[in-house]
Amino acid sequence: MAKSVSPWRVRQLPPEVRCWTLTDLTVSDEPVSVAGFIAAQRTEHGVPHATVCRALDVSQAWFYKWRGRPPTARAAPRARLAEAVRAEFAACGRTYGSPRITAELRAKGWRVGKNTVAAVMAELGLAGRPKRVAGR
Repeated sequence: MAKSVSPWRVRQLPPEVRCWTLTDLTVSDEPVSVAGFIAAQRTEHGVPHATVCRALDVSQAWFYKWRGRPPTARAAPRARLAEAVRAEFAACGRTYGSPRITAELRAKGWRVGKNTVAAVMAELGLAGRPKRVAGR
């Protein structure tokens, strides 16, 4: 489900923020996604965090609390998995998809599922080559 900012709220914002499109202001309800969007506006467009928090109707205190939090317990293993997937994908000549990458990682001792590998590959923008169609 998406959280969208109403047009009257956008009119109250400074001119540099009003140039955002509606798709820029539509983010998922996940806290990480909202906080990531707020942080990205500062780095990509130079818009202050306070302005973006006000536009999205989010507390600045919540944003700063999120920004200063330590990495989650899942973040470090996920980063190691991403590096392993990236290395295995490069080793196979950028041709294997998630099922074969999963099999290769399992052969090397990783305990990982094909859907997890597929999600990591999607996050990294990696895609195997499709099979050829025979008989054309």
